[in-house]
Amino acid sequence: MQGGKDAFTAQLEQFFDSSYFSAGNEPDIQTPYLFNYSTKPWLTQKGLNTIFNQVSDNRYGTHAKWKKPVIRKVFQASPEGMLPEMDDDDGTMSAWYVWSSLGLYPLLVGEPGYEIGLPLFEESEIFLANGKSLRVVTKGREKGLKIKKMKWNGKNYSSLQIPHDKLLQGGKLEIEF
Repeated sequence: MQGGKDAFTAQLEQFFDSSYFSAGNEPDIQTPYLFNYSTKPWLTQKGLNTIFNQVSDNRYGTHAKWKKPVIRKVFQASPEGMLPEMDDDDGTMSAWYVWSSLGLYPLLVGEPGYEIGLPLFEESEIFLANGKSLRVVTKGREKGLKIKKMKWNGKNYSSLQIPHDKLLQGGKLEIEF
């Protein structure tokens, strides 16, 4: 619908390069994960790294373009931890942060699966209601942001999406950068 993967990739890159992305409101929060469907899927990790760790040029608030851009990290461990006007309706932005920091994100409402992004931690574990657990382990993240290989329960895994039912079985997702 966007003219093919090359055109889709170019449009996404222009969106981010032009600072149109607004990390402060729900309409844009899925956008970094769309690179998983482009010709440059590693830009998902690059975009998430910018949101998590880098000072960035934030030009848009919840309602409009700001007269003066806010140049800072999007999320901070302080009382002013979110961008001005950051819209946390029913915890949506907080939930985005938690999911994304685990390296997973439920991109499509009603679609039982998750996008693989950029875990913030070397290891995290989620204890599931069925008594099992899900571990996400990263290796080599300090070397770069491009995923080199993944394993699910010790077997090579190449998709940047993982089904919900697979995660409910419990196990270990290993991501090597």
